[in-house]
Amino acid sequence: SNVFKSADMAFEWAERISEEFFRQGDLERSLGSAVTPGFDRRGANLAHLQLSFLTFIEPFHRGVAALLPGLAWIPAAIERTRAMWAADQTP
Repeated sequence: SNVFKSADMAFEWAERISEEFFRQGDLERSLGSAVTPGFDRRGANLAHLQLSFLTFIEPFHRGVAALLPGLAWIPAAIERTRAMWAADQTP
């Protein structure tokens, strides 16, 4: 849901979830396992990870918005968040 929050809040939650994923990747590496894609902090780019996430969730959320008129604001929120991450304008 951070996609639909203010830029400051979206950035904060993106950092939090990424840190959780990176810790899992660190653990996988320490156990000699392959690191789950997107969970490797080495060379990670937060904006790229968030844009990939948006691409994954966008079709579902646009479909829901098309079915439920009260959620017609969702596509604009997705575009706002995409523009923020695409420009890497982190707060």
